Amino acid sequence: MKTKLLILFLIFYSGMSFGQQTNDKIDYIGFKFYHSLRFVNHEVSIEIIKRKSEVVVKTTSTPMNNDKEWENTKIDTSFTIDKSKFIELTNKVSELNKINLNKAMIGGLDGTLCTIEFGTYGSTVSYKFWTPDCDTKERELSYFLNLCKILIETGGLEPKEIL
Repeated sequence: MKTKLLILFLIFYSGMSFGQQTNDKIDYIGFKFYHSLRFVNHEVSIEIIKRKSEVVVKTTSTPMNNDKEWENTKIDTSFTIDKSKFIELTNKVSELNKINLNKAMIGGLDGTLCTIEFGTYGSTVSYKFWTPDCDTKERELSYFLNLCKILIETGGLEPKEIL
């Protein structure tokens, strides 16, 4: 009986270790947003970087042009988040490979571009889609759009103001 319990424990523990090893290979998650016609939040960038002792979030948002009337809408800030939040995000971005690219990849003229990129320094994978909130269900982009919202919130911004 003890042998069976030990074997079950080892199988369970090795499965957990393998999952953590996959996450350990990700030390960067990025979100980029671009809107072709919007003045405020024209371009948004959120970078989440795992360092040895902390996880840093860098958020920038720039208006369409450098007019003085939009200068107060610029955002350039950084702060730290909990490592457990970063691990949660790495688990979520790892699921992006399940997107059906044949359905998701349509384009248009005006609208937005959303990019989620992750990996390690110098080696990343990115998913970039035109206006993911357009025909989301038909394009099977619900997971991607939800993850965009989570990354926007992690960056300290309000998804309703961005997307």
